[in-house]
Amino acid sequence: MISIQQLVGRWLFVETKGFTEYMKELGVGMGAMAKPDCVITSDGQNLMVKTESTLKVTQCSCNLRDKFEEPTANGTITQATCNFVNSALVQHQEWDGKESARTRRSEGGS
Repeated sequence: MISIQQLVGRWLFVETKGFTEYMKELGVGMGAMAKPDCVITSDGQNLMVKTESTLKVTQCSCNLRDKFEEPTANGTITQATCNFVNSALVQHQEWDGKESARTRRSEGGS
């Protein structure tokens, strides 16, 4: 089982599945060009996830399993949760009858 502390740090974009389609669905152009880094920090209780690309910086702060408001890259306000599922951090968002999930995992021990 992975812990928050194992995810703390700066993570470089390596691979994605469906990111370009996801960005198009959100109404954010140029999704294919964005290669966001992810910076994860924690104060022991709160999890902070900051996504940085040349196009935009977004960030959220939450407690695991607690619902919170999170804006998408185009400013849509969602109801979101962060949870560990199968040794990965999953950010799940819901808005206007739609939903999205971002799964972040470390593979190969790095």
